[in-house]
Amino acid sequence: MVLLREKMEEIEHTFEKKDIKIGIIGAGYVGLVTSVGLAYKGFKVLAFEKNVEKLNLLKKGISPFYEPDLQKFLINSINSGRLSFIDEVSQLIKECKHIYICVGTPIKEDQTYDMFFLDSAAREIANHLPQNEQKIIIIKSTVPPGTAKWFKKIIYRYRRNKKTNIEVASIPEFLREGNAIYDFFNPNRIIIGVDNKSIVEDLTQIYHDFPAPIIIVSTTEAELIKLASNAFLATKISFINSISDICEQLDCDIENVRNGIGLDNRIGIDFLKPGIGFGGSCLPKDLNAIISIFKEKQIDPVLFEAVKKINNDRINLIMNKIKKALWNIKGKTITIWGISFKAGTDDIRESPVLKLIPILIKEGANLILYDPKATNNFKNQYPQYSINPSIKITENIYESVVNSNIVVITNDWEEYKRVNLQKIYELMETPIIIDGRNILNHLEISEYGFEYYRIGVNYESS
Repeated sequence: MVLLREKMEEIEHTFEKKDIKIGIIGAGYVGLVTSVGLAYKGFKVLAFEKNVEKLNLLKKGISPFYEPDLQKFLINSINSGRLSFIDEVSQLIKECKHIYICVGTPIKEDQTYDMFFLDSAAREIANHLPQNEQKIIIIKSTVPPGTAKWFKKIIYRYRRNKKTNIEVASIPEFLREGNAIYDFFNPNRIIIGVDNKSIVEDLTQIYHDFPAPIIIVSTTEAELIKLASNAFLATKISFINSISDICEQLDCDIENVRNGIGLDNRIGIDFLKPGIGFGGSCLPKDLNAIISIFKEKQIDPVLFEAVKKINNDRINLIMNKIKKALWNIKGKTITIWGISFKAGTDDIRESPVLKLIPILIKEGANLILYDPKATNNFKNQYPQYSINPSIKITENIYESVVNSNIVVITNDWEEYKRVNLQKIYELMETPIIIDGRNILNHLEISEYGFEYYRIGVNYESS
């Protein structure tokens, strides 16, 4: 992988101003990365955000969430005059031919997508569409198959027979949190879903200089590609977690097994990493969505139900490891390194640790929580834990282990690999580590005298 600073210099060197003006509705995770990326590629970008607090931060060049290198790309794009944030969607619709829809599509209790924000976007576009001007609406939000067709129908419905010239495309995003800026500029592929081939050339103008193949499909196929991709990644994670369980029973080391599997070009090593389960805003949501779609079409989602069950069961596995290591949990001090669902982000949505915390509290443990970036999100979203006398949230990794009985690693920040192990050993009451991501060097850990437990390894034989 090319380092981001090198890639940034390369992008700056090859930058050319583009004539196309692009509007972005929604400056959340996908919308902001897309806005910054397109502006950096030379397009003039108007981004609409209705949340006043978030909008004020963005206008000041402050990202409302953490993503590596996003802040400097944001400031650069604003200072160059290529990126502006606005609170009037009518201005965006009037000035921009290409309008990206990047609004949220959360999952409802019935595990289907909530289309409220998409419907609201369609209404706003319909209300402000100028007559006799073609507009191309590009859906970036993750949506169920068939959404683009519905979006176009809804706009015409709200227009009430007024003259309308719009086309709707689906161009799904494949951004990994913690690597979003790199992924934007270096996609594996660009999927352009259209139902009217006359706009293909128009859309490829935006993406022609990206270093990736452009695949032209229907809008429904593009929407399914996004869902199916995430469902496959979820399947891959649950698969290797299942293999790690059998490794523990067969006295095998999961790291050797996964390397042997991953070197097969048909499989690959990415997402073939055992751990305590996947989380975040994409994989759990999209897995639930594809299960719902299968059921709606009366197809048994047996594979995806199994993937979901395996993932949910990982908390039981980590709890069993904690109980086995400590013998008794009540009254013990347990340090958790990791609140975000993965390294490189402050996103705590669907983080496995959120399931672990209440179980440990119920067992009578005292918790010390540490994460390089996610503590503020945790405090804001779970204020009840901030006042819980059994929970301490710290901003210092060494403070987190003072008089601790065990460290449980739940995500994979590089900082954990760089700690002073001798200092950690001396600060803990009983130096025990459960590495839920297998990120530490077990030989080095053992030399310092730690009891060290990994995923996918039989402890008695290790």
